[in-house]
Amino acid sequence: MMFLWLLLGLALPTLSGWLLLSILEGKSPVLQPVERVALGFLLGTTLLMFLSFLGNVSLGIPLTLLGFLGVQTAGTVALTLFFIAQRKMMGVSAPVAALSSSPAFSHSIKICIAILAFWAGIKLMAGLVLLTGTPVYFDDVFNNWNKRGKMYYVMEQFTLGTDTEDAASPEPETVTEAVTAGGVHSYPPTVPLLKTWLAKLAGNWREGLVNTPHIAWYLCVLILLFYALRRRTSLLWSLLGTFGLMSIPLYLVHGTNPYADVFLSAHIFAAVSLLFAGVAAHASPERNTFLRLGAVAAGMLVFTKNEALVLHLPPLLLLLCLSMGMLVWKKNMSKRDALVTLAWYAGCIGLVLIPWVSFKLLHGLPFGNAKGLPGFVAFWQPGVLHAIMYGLFFEGNWLLFFPLLMLAIILSAKHLRTLPPALLPLAFFLIIFLSQLPIYLFTGLATEALKQTGYARGIIQILPVGMLTLTLLLENLLQKKK
Repeated sequence: MMFLWLLLGLALPTLSGWLLLSILEGKSPVLQPVERVALGFLLGTTLLMFLSFLGNVSLGIPLTLLGFLGVQTAGTVALTLFFIAQRKMMGVSAPVAALSSSPAFSHSIKICIAILAFWAGIKLMAGLVLLTGTPVYFDDVFNNWNKRGKMYYVMEQFTLGTDTEDAASPEPETVTEAVTAGGVHSYPPTVPLLKTWLAKLAGNWREGLVNTPHIAWYLCVLILLFYALRRRTSLLWSLLGTFGLMSIPLYLVHGTNPYADVFLSAHIFAAVSLLFAGVAAHASPERNTFLRLGAVAAGMLVFTKNEALVLHLPPLLLLLCLSMGMLVWKKNMSKRDALVTLAWYAGCIGLVLIPWVSFKLLHGLPFGNAKGLPGFVAFWQPGVLHAIMYGLFFEGNWLLFFPLLMLAIILSAKHLRTLPPALLPLAFFLIIFLSQLPIYLFTGLATEALKQTGYARGIIQILPVGMLTLTLLLENLLQKKK
């Protein structure tokens, strides 16, 4: 019954996302059917939770079953009408085989793929049992995502109080004091709101049910990674990259626990991979479609976690501007198309950023990761660099990912001229990876690196982009040696 409620709860968000993507693709579809459903679930869920948030704080629409259903139905109906109006002008997605040719697999390779798929299925089933059958005991989950969702479920409104008693008090303390006491209520409420919606749909709060979307986000990342690779390389390399991400122990742990970092990583990957696909595309219609989709993904990224707005969005926009400038300079893109693309990104990001940032400023909410950005005192933190290096190269969290990535980057240095498209995800990964180091090396957040908590979660957020990069670099290196 729990999975029936999950399917019903995700139906309208996924349909809305699918309709939005289909409308944006128009005459030049670029997504594959399964990919469109996965991306539709990811972006549609965030979009409808954003609309539910706006409806509650601006129009007073309660977070009840009818309130959620009304907002989601209105959004889905509007998109359906628009979809029907332009249905005759839409094209058909290119077959996967046309994306990248693949030689026939030998019998031994087929057996290896079958074994890997069987083992992956076992891990996913075990993770699903853990996710739905055990109580929540991680601090961030209990105090942030699930607790906030349960507060919304009980209060039936968006609240900034530290608990239901604070929220229900007729004369509460100032919002800033309440938020400071809780320390986590400045996050965008997408994840808690989705949990509230599922609980309202089921009629009561069930920990197993409200935790299930997390493994759906994990599967979503795997699907998006597979198709992002499929556009650039063979079926075998696409499978290897996908299995590679599934093999990373800490990413699997996060994907099968109700943390929000895999949820964030899915949005980051969607935004980066769509921009990457647009830059790498050869035909203008295909490129413009990918970039429109990337603009929507970038807009939804704002409403995920605070890190997305402060840490991940600026490098993404920097790479967007550099890519547009490079394409125009090489005469692979007209100035008009470049300006239209920048307008799409500005519009999609602004539609989410302006209401959310205005709300944060109005209520004195911090922009940092559960802490305000100002007030940090910078000085060298002893032991942090050793802890980071040890965690990356000598612990089992990442297996051989970082040694292989470092080796691939060094060996690829002399082939940079043949890697222009792959440089975009590589640049994004390195910018984020390197920009996080000073935060832990010179501030009081060093504890999160010494204990392998916050720093490891920061790696989780960009790991799919890193795996995309590693797979492309390894494939390119092996081709050079043939």
